[in-house]
Amino acid sequence: MTYWGVAIPGLAMRATELPCIPGLLRLDNPEAGDGVQLQKPYSLYDVAEIHSHTINRLGRQLSTPFQIIGMSMGGMITSILATTLRSQFPKNCHFRFLVTSANTPQTPAVPMSRLEEWRTATPGVVADFERILRPFFSEEYLRQHPEALKEYAKYRATGQNGQSPKAFMRQLSALQSFNGEFHFSNLQHSECTIIGGADDAILGPKHCQIIKQLSPSTPHMSVPGLGHMINIEMPAAFESKFSGTPN
Repeated sequence: MTYWGVAIPGLAMRATELPCIPGLLRLDNPEAGDGVQLQKPYSLYDVAEIHSHTINRLGRQLSTPFQIIGMSMGGMITSILATTLRSQFPKNCHFRFLVTSANTPQTPAVPMSRLEEWRTATPGVVADFERILRPFFSEEYLRQHPEALKEYAKYRATGQNGQSPKAFMRQLSALQSFNGEFHFSNLQHSECTIIGGADDAILGPKHCQIIKQLSPSTPHMSVPGLGHMINIEMPAAFESKFSGTPN
């Protein structure tokens, strides 16, 4: 099989949550889904190295051009692939960042207030997960798909993402220790695209504005009405021929 791209999911997500598109290889992060079990502290740089090795093992299965797509925390990992590890990928490679953050010390992706709220959710209690996951969806999407929140809350409450509580904390620690200022400041604007949701209450306009300041020449797109769950609300953003109007 020939792959035109790979996609990297966000915090606590398994790769199967991303759209299933022919030619797009969805990569599980460590200790989630079918990801490698490290069972020790690690960094997003370690994750980027793991994904880099996986991509390189594909060899001639990679098409030209090739795309690397990162959603949320996956976008932070992609920023490492697009800068520090850029030489390991084909020359004709495009990097797409979806609903992500530079995770600067001043504007972290997971502020303490949100972390404290997450800690109030009891495993197995769907109502608790409905409450903490509601901000991940745009209100417009939930009006049109009233069952979506409960379905996803049940999925997460029952541990179907294949991640233990300890593994989640290791992944969260890796995210929290990442500072993307260098990486987003050093993106090659001609080979990158950044897509954010105007109604993303998690990593929305404020985070997009910081990335714009760090990488002003990179095409940015803010999608009206889009929340954080771009994989569910706007799966076309993962398509190889996705088009939009950068701003």
